[in-house]
Amino acid sequence: MATSYSTLGLDYIPDHDDRLVRKLPSHIQTEAERLVALVSGLGAGVQLAEDYLFGVLDLSTLFNARGEQLEQWGDLVGEKRGPLSDGDYLRFIRARLQINRWHDAGTRSPIDSMLDIYATIMGTSTVLYINTPPACFELVAVRDRFLPDPQADRVIRAMLDATPAGVRLILTEALAPTTGVSGSPLATLYASGGLCARRLTP
Repeated sequence: MATSYSTLGLDYIPDHDDRLVRKLPSHIQTEAERLVALVSGLGAGVQLAEDYLFGVLDLSTLFNARGEQLEQWGDLVGEKRGPLSDGDYLRFIRARLQINRWHDAGTRSPIDSMLDIYATIMGTSTVLYINTPPACFELVAVRDRFLPDPQADRVIRAMLDATPAGVRLILTEALAPTTGVSGSPLATLYASGGLCARRLTP
């Protein structure tokens, strides 16, 4: 299924390889494995180009959007503004784009995708991943200050939309250390209680 970018007059197609293979006659699909592999490989190359070009298009137009233009982007990806400022709203729209694109394409690992989405939506480049089996992991966003509660609730809702079925996700935010911790890995500091942190999810 194509994802519509109707305001841009374009459609993003996440499955060029499968589409090309399905266009082959059925007897070739079942009997000519090498030809099917070749056609699938050609489709994968087209997919890489489309993913790249749509990524550039998304970011170049989105980062320059303000006010009503941002709200049009929000309508496009299913993210309402509410009381958010332009800067905060941009984070949520970018995260929603990542969520929608990941669900459409399904090509990245859940952990890598979740790390990227949480970093975007929390406005940080530092997110810690903590595996807590079985079927559970924690993401810790290291920030300069805690999010306001309404934004934190919104983060939870968006991240739950991105969480794979059957997985429990724990979301936490921690304040970046300011003194006395040079050379200490953040993950070690967090594990030892050395970071001021607050859990967002129950």
